[in-house]
Amino acid sequence: MGVITAPLAIIKVNGQEIGLMTTVEASETIGRAEVQGIGKLTLSEVPATTWRGRLTCAQMMINLNDSGLPDAVKRDVPSIQQWVDNVLLQENGVDLVLLKKEKISSNPDGNINAGFTEIGIIKNLFLTSDSFNISEGSISARNQEFVYTTPITTTV
Repeated sequence: MGVITAPLAIIKVNGQEIGLMTTVEASETIGRAEVQGIGKLTLSEVPATTWRGRLTCAQMMINLNDSGLPDAVKRDVPSIQQWVDNVLLQENGVDLVLLKKEKISSNPDGNINAGFTEIGIIKNLFLTSDSFNISEGSISARNQEFVYTTPITTTV
C-alpha cells in the first residue's frame, strides 16, 4: 500500500464523484483549558473544552452551478428571498467521502483491476465561504470553506 497522491484520490459528495478538484484541506482543532492553581508553576490538567472542524477546497470552475460541492448552496433560485430561506433553514450539511484507488488484483493478461478504499468520511459540511476567481492567463477557480459538526471518521 503506497502513499496517497492526488491522481489516486477520489472525492464523492452524496454519492456523486467530484471532478476538477485541485485541493482539499481539513483541519480539526481541540480547544483545551489550562488548569493551574496558586502556588503551581506547571499545569495540572488540560481538559478538552471545544472541538472545531473546518474544510477548504479548491476546484477548477466551469460555472457556479456545476462546480463546488453539490448542494452546499443552491444558486439557481427564483428570488433572493428563496436563497436566504435555503441558507437560513438548512438542517443537514453535505457529506464528503474520501477514497483511494488501489490495485485489487491482476488479470492473466497483465492488466490491473482497480478498486477503491475509503480513507475517511466528513459529515455535515456547512458552507461558510464561497469565492471564485478569473485571472488572465490561468484557469478560473472556485474556493469553498466549510465547518463540519463531527470529527472525521475512518472505517475499521
